[in-house]
Amino acid sequence: MTDRFIEMGQIVAAHGIKGEVKITPFCKANVFASYAPFYDADGHALEVKVKHICKNQVIALVNDVCDRNTAETLRGTTLFVEHKVLPKLKSNEYYVCDLIGLDVIENSQKIGRVTDVLNYGASDILQIKCEDDELLLAMCPSTVLKVDLENRQIEVAVPQMVEGEDNES
Repeated sequence: MTDRFIEMGQIVAAHGIKGEVKITPFCKANVFASYAPFYDADGHALEVKVKHICKNQVIALVNDVCDRNTAETLRGTTLFVEHKVLPKLKSNEYYVCDLIGLDVIENSQKIGRVTDVLNYGASDILQIKCEDDELLLAMCPSTVLKVDLENRQIEVAVPQMVEGEDNES
């Protein structure tokens, strides 16, 4: 798939005997259908008809499959959408897929490249692959100074490490 396609969900199981599947959406389940059309990893269009939502999963028919055995063959299929169907974001909001791969610049020097964006609840954390190691940097105004999607770079200020004191008694 090319950069213009974004993962939007994955078929995780067959559901019932009439060909329905369970989809784990990578967005809010109630808006999942609004991102159609969907594509598989080979770029083939998939017709996804949402039947209902159950516990944050989407129950749907895909390509008019009408039996459980055929629905089982779809397990593990990742569903993609075109980037252009994603909603426009406010200033200082970014899609994770747009941040991955950006060069990270500090004091006009490239220090690495974003490999992932993590979130453990407090804030987003940029995972940056540097020359010899990896850097995790909170995505907050004091550390991320400027995100320039057009030039594919992020300007940062890496905080100084605080060394602990050894209290030998």
